[in-house]
Amino acid sequence: LQLMQSFIDALKVNPNGLKQSNLSEIGANNKLEDMAVVINYLIKIKRIKAWAKGNSLGDPLFRIIEEEKFEKIKDLKDAEVQIYEIIEDSGAQGIWIREIKLQLGNAIHTNQVQKHLTVLQQKNLIKKITAVSSKSRKHYILSEFTPAATVTGGPWYTDGEFDGDFVFELEEILKNYIESTKGTASSPHFSAPDLLHK
Repeated sequence: LQLMQSFIDALKVNPNGLKQSNLSEIGANNKLEDMAVVINYLIKIKRIKAWAKGNSLGDPLFRIIEEEKFEKIKDLKDAEVQIYEIIEDSGAQGIWIREIKLQLGNAIHTNQVQKHLTVLQQKNLIKKITAVSSKSRKHYILSEFTPAATVTGGPWYTDGEFDGDFVFELEEILKNYIESTKGTASSPHFSAPDLLHK
C-alpha cells in the first residue's frame, strides 16, 4: 500500500506523467515485480492510464486520472471508458457516431457501440445533441459541456430547428425599443435575416 500511495503521489505532482524509466526512484527499495503489480492494479481500477504507442524506446508513460473523472468512470466497462474518452476529446464540438466508430476501429464491434452509448447516457455522462448542419446524424458530447454555437446554430435554433418565433419576438422588442428611444417613425427596421447577421 505504501508503494502504491507513493506512486500515486508522484503522479499527482507530475501531471504530464512519468516514464517507466523514472519509476526506479519511487520503488528504490522495492522489487520491480512489486511496482509492476501496483501499476497493473491501478490501470485495472482506472486510476491511472498508460501510453506506450509511438514510443520507439519502449518507455511507457503513466498519468494519473483526475479524481473527478475517476469517480465518473471507475465503474464503467473498458469499452465504455474508451468511448467516453473519445467523446471527451471532441470537446464542445461533439462527435458524430460514425466518427466514434472510425476511431474505435476494430476495438469494439460496431453493433455494441450504440449499447455503450446508451449506458453512458443513462449514467448522465454524455448527451445527444442536434447539429444544424446534419440533423439526421447523432452527435454526442459530455453532459457538462455546452455545445458550440457553430454546432447548434446558437440562440437562433432550438433542437436543430430555426426558431422563427424567437427571432420575430426579438425583432419586435428591438423595434419597440428604437421607437421609444428615438421617437420617430423612421427608426431602422430589422428583419429576421438582418438579425441573423448581427
